[in-house]
Amino acid sequence: LEALRAARGSGPAMHSRSHDRDCTVQALSGAMLLRCGGRLDHRAYQAPQAVALLPTWLRAPVNAEARQRAMEAAHRYAEMSAIDLCREAIRLDGRDAPHGRSEMIRAAVSGGSLTNVFTTSVNAILLATYIDSPDTTAGWVREQDVADFKTNERPRMAKGPNLSKLPRGGTADHLTRSDLAESYRIARYAKQFVVDEQDFIDDSLGALADTPVEMGYAAARLRPDLVYAILLANQTLSAISRALFHATNANLKTSAALAAATLKAAATAIRIQSESGVNLNLQPTHLIVPSTLEFTGYELVNSTENVIAGTAGSVTERGNVNSVQRLGLALVSDARLENGVTDPDSGTAYSGSSSTWYLASQYAHTIEVGYLRGTGRAPRTRSWTYDRDGKFGIGWDVNIDIGAKALDYRGLVKNTA
Repeated sequence: LEALRAARGSGPAMHSRSHDRDCTVQALSGAMLLRCGGRLDHRAYQAPQAVALLPTWLRAPVNAEARQRAMEAAHRYAEMSAIDLCREAIRLDGRDAPHGRSEMIRAAVSGGSLTNVFTTSVNAILLATYIDSPDTTAGWVREQDVADFKTNERPRMAKGPNLSKLPRGGTADHLTRSDLAESYRIARYAKQFVVDEQDFIDDSLGALADTPVEMGYAAARLRPDLVYAILLANQTLSAISRALFHATNANLKTSAALAAATLKAAATAIRIQSESGVNLNLQPTHLIVPSTLEFTGYELVNSTENVIAGTAGSVTERGNVNSVQRLGLALVSDARLENGVTDPDSGTAYSGSSSTWYLASQYAHTIEVGYLRGTGRAPRTRSWTYDRDGKFGIGWDVNIDIGAKALDYRGLVKNTA
């Protein structure tokens, strides 16, 4: 008997897995995210905006044990059908699943687990798309959180006089300052979409794959639409009762097609701006051009040599160094400047130009973008369920609270051909 036992080969190790333990809300949420084309390890999940949108397990470090366990299970359930998903959601709600498909869908919709599974997927895809979307206004506009939707006064202290010489035993003069103010209101922009009973029956959940992506792109477009509408509209500044770009402001250059000479002139216009007799010494930082001028702008900003047509003597006199390069300008190109843009706030359409370009300084008050405080400067979602009156499904609305206003003219120059 002992010889027989010793002669037997040892079988493979057995690893048991409990379905009820592995098939959790977290696992199903990750599975739905994968099914909709999302990623379980996107950098957006660690962004500050994710705190209000995503559950804790998805925001945890990628090597955290709980997250690893949920992601592993998510890959196993990624191909689950919509009906099977409803069945599992009912089980997680602690109820018995009905036999009919329609009854099962309605029972799942009326519970909380299915909504949680779908909402996590919607929020993750929406946030990832929003954060990945390029924003050509970043860097040269200012951002601010405001308290509410009422008119927000944005006071700005005018530059005061320099320090005055203090005689021995004297008393320092009092500083007198004046303030300038612009005002604007933020607004809420929103859309909604629904996954209804027919989508579950047909196992067609494409809305959860495509719609959050489109919503994320739409939310990301709002800020540049607002900002470039201000540039193209040449918004009036209340503090001076003049347009943002005006000859009196010394920031409107005509017959100034983009070239080395006109770019230097625009840079000089920003550098010599003053306020109340104080030299601001602003440094231009961003060259903002329409798409047609992008390559010209790139050559001007990045070329190390300046090729000048003419006789050899003129080249020798000027040298071969591209003095524009030393400005260290960041090149910004946006099609709105050429194609035009519709202001999301007023609905007014403004036409663009393929030859008009701008120079901006991030060190000055240019355009301010305001967000409602506490929103993380990102879109948010709200979910609801249809489970009565013959309607069964889950819906979401996506909203973002934002506004924009030009604060001062000194950090911007407009150049027209």
